[in-house]
Amino acid sequence: MKDHRSVGIKAASLYASYEFYFGKRGGQASTLANQETKPMPRSISFRAFSNALRILRALDSYEVSFLTDDQWEKFRTNPYDFFMITTDYNAGLIWEAIQRRQPEELKQNV
Repeated sequence: MKDHRSVGIKAASLYASYEFYFGKRGGQASTLANQETKPMPRSISFRAFSNALRILRALDSYEVSFLTDDQWEKFRTNPYDFFMITTDYNAGLIWEAIQRRQPEELKQNV
């Protein structure tokens, strides 16, 4: 196994990069390693879109009973790809199924 000398990296640069990411050794942590990460604010439209994608993945066969057995297998295997390549009519029916599950506060924001 190669060490830092065989690939031309100085040990000091390895230590510096370690301290940058993980904090200083000996109990003194760097300010970067200890910064709190604040969650990114999510807009209502982002939440609605994200929830719609989750619902699409979780739809059951009775909710898309208009699909043939072959179509259902393709949908179950990869619902995102199926939604993109199916007919507009089927996509519209799938969208209605998604909207039935969508919470009221998110329905109008997708």
